[in-house]
Amino acid sequence: MKDDLPRNAVALVQRALRDWDPLSVLRGCNLPETEYDDYAAPIVAQVVNGATIDELASHLGKLRAESFGAHRDDERDRRIATLIHTLLRDR
Repeated sequence: MKDDLPRNAVALVQRALRDWDPLSVLRGCNLPETEYDDYAAPIVAQVVNGATIDELASHLGKLRAESFGAHRDDERDRRIATLIHTLLRDR
């Protein structure tokens, strides 16, 4: 599976996480776009290990609640999980 990933897998996930932006800190702010970058490599590892879209969405929901204290947004978490899965697995 790892050989099937795009070389820029972490960068692709970083971009997806910027779109996810559970704290809405990147929209219209002058904060660095690297706010969520540290979460990308572990997400890539999950995909390498066969995580499904549902598992990725659940992980994003857990990050949203536990790491950021943000309100639930299952639809957005699933949309970004689907995007990540598509970018990394469905090429």
